[in-house]
Amino acid sequence: MKAVMESDSADTTQTESNPQRNKITLKTRSETDILDDGYRWKKYGQKQIKNSLYQRLYFKCTVRGCVVKKKCQRCDDDPLFVLTTYEGTHNHSSDNIISSELRNSYDLRNQLLQAEDSAEASANTFE
Repeated sequence: MKAVMESDSADTTQTESNPQRNKITLKTRSETDILDDGYRWKKYGQKQIKNSLYQRLYFKCTVRGCVVKKKCQRCDDDPLFVLTTYEGTHNHSSDNIISSELRNSYDLRNQLLQAEDSAEASANTFE
């Protein structure tokens, strides 16, 4: 499996329902629908998405107390790519060695989250 990150595909946002639950979407070139990201996942569902050729797969982290979820779906526009969306932040380290492309994207995500937290903390001290 060869995963290729697209630099414009990493989207870090906070969900509206829970502002503490971070969300990141990665668009990777892959022959398989499920990427090995170094964590262990339990599949808890799948469904056909309206107006989509491909099903969406739903997973949650198997570590007790970790609330991270992930969704995987092949792109309709370009079936060579898979969209993987992570919601939440792991409260533990990964079990396996993560590929360098995915590790770099996780490092970038964590740097962005730390910068956001620092900015919020600075803004709160000046109020």
